[in-house]
Amino acid sequence: MGHHIIKFADDSVIVSLLCGDDPDHGPVVGEFTDWCCSFFLDIDVSITKEMTIDIRKNPSVMSPFSVANQTVELLHNYKYLGTNTDNKLSFDCHVDAVCKKAYQRMYFYRLQGIVKCAAKLQVSV
Repeated sequence: MGHHIIKFADDSVIVSLLCGDDPDHGPVVGEFTDWCCSFFLDIDVSITKEMTIDIRKNPSVMSPFSVANQTVELLHNYKYLGTNTDNKLSFDCHVDAVCKKAYQRMYFYRLQGIVKCAAKLQVSV
């Protein structure tokens, strides 16, 4: 009929424990791409991201990672399931984002407080 349904493998996470200086993820990425193909799921490599968490004092340099002959973008911080984390497992960026959002939402309450205080000052003078 000419109709095509394209499904994507969304919100998938692959966790690999890399030992020593081995930058290879092993067969897990190949198995994941094969699994996606067997269930007719496409991997959109343009929005696929990689974050390497390396807490050693002298982290090794990672080579570019590729899926389906396309290079995956390497990130230093990432938001997953509402939590911001960086490649050192520091949640400073998450705390900053939550505080910024709370500060933005409290703007009107602060504005009302300033107006009420100003009205009280004008009456009492």
